[in-house]
Order: sequence, then C-alpha cells, then structure tokens
Amino acid sequence: MREVRVTMSGDRNGQFVIEEERPDGSLVLVPVAVWEKEQRTGRRATQREWQDFLAEHGAHMQPPDGEG
Repeated sequence: MREVRVTMSGDRNGQFVIEEERPDGSLVLVPVAVWEKEQRTGRRATQREWQDFLAEHGAHMQPPDGEG
C-alpha cells in the first residue's frame, strides 16, 4: 500500500495517512503513529484488501505442501 499523508487542522489536528478512499470520495484516515505501528506489527486485511489480493494472486495459490 502506498502511503499518502495529509495534515489536518481544526477540531482534529495532526498528520494522518489515507487508509482507504471509498467510491463516494470519502476517506478513511488513520493517525500516522497508528499507521506506522501497524506497518511494524501487521493487521488483518480488510475485506476489500483480501478480495484484491485474491484477484491478483488467487490463480497462483497452491496448498501449503505444493501439491495441486
């Protein structure tokens, strides 16, 4: 995932990373500190991320023992 940072000011201040841009144009923002921690420790993929992964790699996935 490409990191895109934004700076907000107003009721919420600080730096955020755009985690998701939805079809209606709305954004899901995550504080930079949280995003950086997730990059180090990992997190569960969203349903959309999992579907995108399967669309790209699913045809090449094989059982763990390599048979198939």
